[in-house]
This record gives sequence, C-alpha cells and structure tokens, in this order.
Amino acid sequence: MVLNQNLERVRQQIVLANIQELLQKISRRCFSACIVQPEDKLCSMERDCLAACMDQFLASVQVVSQQYFQRRLRQQQQQRLARERRGY
Repeated sequence: MVLNQNLERVRQQIVLANIQELLQKISRRCFSACIVQPEDKLCSMERDCLAACMDQFLASVQVVSQQYFQRRLRQQQQQRLARERRGY
C-alpha cells in the first residue's frame, strides 16, 4: 500500500516536471520567435504570434507523443508475441 502511494507520488512529480519543462521550452522558443524588442505590453501582432507559436508547438508535441505511444504499444505487442512463441 505504501509502495503504491510512493510510486504514484513519484509519477505525479515526473508529470509535473515534464509539464514545467514543456512550458519553459514553449516560453523560450515562442518569445524568441515573436518578441523583437520587449516592452511593457505586447502589441496585437506579438500576441497573435505567441498564440500561433504556442498552438503549433503544442500540436507538434501531441503528434510526437501519439507516435511515441503507438510505437511503444507495437513494441510491447511484439515482445508479448515473441514470449508466447518461446513458451514464456
């Protein structure tokens, strides 16, 4: 029971760290691409650029994630079939 709680806590910390890293990457990449000269306020062109940049970045992350999980699932299925063929 305690082991399961600890594992779940670690999983949550990993998810949180991944989200924080993703946000940092989006911020750096989109800020560099969209903000020419930082001011007190963003102009509409900068806001539009940031929104489009973030949408595009998140869409890319989603495609990569889907491909990764599909590949991982195929690998697991292949491993399971290989074990079944060997009699494990």
